[in-house]
Amino acid sequence: MPAKASATRSATVAVVATIQVIAFTAAMTWQAPCQDDFTGRVRYAEIQQRIKDMDAERVELEAALQAKRGEEIKVLADAYAKKLQAGGFSISEGIKALAPYDTATAKRSSTAPRPPREVETGTTYKNPGTGETWKAGAKGRVVGWLQAQIDTGKRAASFAIDAG
Repeated sequence: MPAKASATRSATVAVVATIQVIAFTAAMTWQAPCQDDFTGRVRYAEIQQRIKDMDAERVELEAALQAKRGEEIKVLADAYAKKLQAGGFSISEGIKALAPYDTATAKRSSTAPRPPREVETGTTYKNPGTGETWKAGAKGRVVGWLQAQIDTGKRAASFAIDAG
């Protein structure tokens, strides 16, 4: 790993560690900034102010973390581009080679999604050949004779005798 990438990674780790230390410290050692003179309890307004202060600090730390993350990705991309060029490859070839590793666009399943259900729940369908009827439920398979008709290109609605 190049020295600059190592330094950036170390800085990122340091920012994350700082966030964790602040969260731990706030949870374990928080003391009331000011107490009510009469009851010894913390005032509501002071608790709200402390929460606002901590939220502001969290936002600043997250921004610093994102900045370090941006720096690190630039260093990694630069190193990868140099390796591609040294190997005689173009940047577009490198991007194509990385496509299988892209989790944002990776497919969840290799099977195609099922088409929407052709039949309507509660509708009764009649087989014109046998006179058999079938009432569609909310779940489950379509009866064999009707599915065969749908597979040949006919519409299920043409076999409907009532709309539930």
